[in-house]
Amino acid sequence: IFDEKLVLIGEDGAKWGVGEKTAFIAEGKYWVNNHAHVLRPNRNKILDEILTAYINSIDLMFYITGVTVPKLNQEKMR
Repeated sequence: IFDEKLVLIGEDGAKWGVGEKTAFIAEGKYWVNNHAHVLRPNRNKILDEILTAYINSIDLMFYITGVTVPKLNQEKMR
């Protein structure tokens, strides 16, 4: 269970095109299952809102793997 402000991105079954809003900010107490990536930005370098807006403004399809179940894996995110 998380109890902090973090950025979440859909891992599988999400929409990764430009403007598709795959990233969002979560706050309060919540559980993140294995279908999402949790990002903890270095807030001395970038704000959560800026990172979220940037991720949602780019086409992530280049980073998607898998055919039957498309997936944004951790290795591709790095």
